[in-house]
Amino acid sequence: MTATTNPSTFTSAAPAAPTGEPPRDAVLDFEAVQSFLSRVVTDLGGAMIGLVCALGDRLGLFRALAAAGPCTSEQLARHCRMHERPIREWLCAVASAGYVVYDPARASYRLPPEHVLASALLQPLSALRPEAVRTVPVGRKQGSSCASSIRTARPSGPQRIVWLPCARP
Repeated sequence: MTATTNPSTFTSAAPAAPTGEPPRDAVLDFEAVQSFLSRVVTDLGGAMIGLVCALGDRLGLFRALAAAGPCTSEQLARHCRMHERPIREWLCAVASAGYVVYDPARASYRLPPEHVLASALLQPLSALRPEAVRTVPVGRKQGSSCASSIRTARPSGPQRIVWLPCARP
């Protein structure tokens, strides 16, 4: 490849490979490539946290955390009568996304009052269209199955829950 006047763009005179690569004579703007890849990663992250939040809503974890106040994953699991491990993983995920706050000194999580208020403001939308709001990231059957697996800490059906180590936010 030979560089053009812009150091972040390159050109080549060879024909395109059949692997889906751009034509070799195309001028590529690597800032645009980086911007696109950044968007893909952001969208994937949004999709994943959407799934995590939908499961948390279905399981009542946000409401339980708001009611319990600052607590550890063990305390929230007891409050919800669920197994601790999936609750810990859920808390790590929503904390890394900024939905809850993690206090490393106390190893506890809390739902900030601003988030409680915003959640309360969104509840009428959920009441008007519960299926539309709650099933966007997860189909009804899959969401119920995932929620059941989290409640019991036992995979149901062909899917398996793989618990990966949780890095504290």
